[in-house]
Order: sequence, then C-alpha cells, then structure tokens
Amino acid sequence: MPRFPSSEHAVTVPISFDNACLVLFRTPYVLDILLLLIVSVFSLSRIV
Repeated sequence: MPRFPSSEHAVTVPISFDNACLVLFRTPYVLDILLLLIVSVFSLSRIV
C-alpha cells in the first residue's frame, strides 16, 4: 500500500495554520488593523 500525500497534508496543514495565526496575532499592527475594521463596521452600521 503506497502512502498517499493527502493523509500527511491533512496532519501538517492545521499545524502550519495555527502557527501562522500565532505569528499574525503576535505582531502589534495586525491588532491595530482589526480595531480599525471594527470601528469602520460600527460606523457603517450607525449610518445605515
């Protein structure tokens, strides 16, 4: 039985995705962008 690469990718993809999320949330400017997005959404909802 040959090993299918899909089974290995299914194990490695969530780990790399979690690592990417950790790297993103460790950088401070991403939090500033999230705050700007939240403020813009609230302002648009108040206009409508």
